[in-house]
Amino acid sequence: MAQRALAPRAKFGPASPTHPRHLRRGWYWGTEAFREKLIKLAGKVTLRKKGKAYRTGAIKRAHDMAEAERLVAEGLGKAGLTEHALSNLKGSAPIKVALAEKIWKTTTMDQSWIAKRLWMKSASNVSQILNRTEKATQLPTRQSR
Repeated sequence: MAQRALAPRAKFGPASPTHPRHLRRGWYWGTEAFREKLIKLAGKVTLRKKGKAYRTGAIKRAHDMAEAERLVAEGLGKAGLTEHALSNLKGSAPIKVALAEKIWKTTTMDQSWIAKRLWMKSASNVSQILNRTEKATQLPTRQSR
């Protein structure tokens, strides 16, 4: 029984004279009709995956932008500020830092969008401020001797 199970493997193994050594990537066994069928199948699979990821990516981005705008409006309302007053504040103003941190943690908006929307100069400035804020809020770790 075990010999019969191993027989097909030995027939087409690397040491076998009928092993398809001459085949390289992109080659196939079969007729031209088989080739056409493979191309059609591959085209359907790649289009389907690309299309779905593209659609869901755009939807997610639009949803997160709307959520980020809602967070900005909510934060300005709680602070009693207007858009004009927000633009006159320093980039490191506590309200801007709090809004940037909330947007960064709850949405997929990038730091350049946050910098433009909250008038914080640049994405690198937002990154530095968020890093400082995170380090300041972490509990100090105990150092070993």
